[in-house]
Amino acid sequence: MYCADCGKELSTGAEVCGGCGQPLAAKPEARDTSPHHGLVALVLGIASWPLLLSSFLPFGVALGAAAVGVGAVGLRSRGRGMAIAGIVIGGLCVLALPLFLILRRIFFVLH
Repeated sequence: MYCADCGKELSTGAEVCGGCGQPLAAKPEARDTSPHHGLVALVLGIASWPLLLSSFLPFGVALGAAAVGVGAVGLRSRGRGMAIAGIVIGGLCVLALPLFLILRRIFFVLH
């Protein structure tokens, strides 16, 4: 790495330039700028509900859990709103599982 002011090569871990004495700026934290994780979380969350309500119940729960996981990763990216929506929709799908199991059991016993 080289000093931006004088061009002298910098030693590893240096806080100031040895040539000109200028303090070295701290590197900004890397941040993912793509909204893909948020979008994927939202799509997984939405897709989990039809599967939960159909005979593919385990796949619906799996997609809901995946939406929560991918959404958690997406919270640090630009598509944060979509990630939050994916977490909420997928989380509700996973939390609805016991209710649907109970209702299915009651429905099939009564009819």
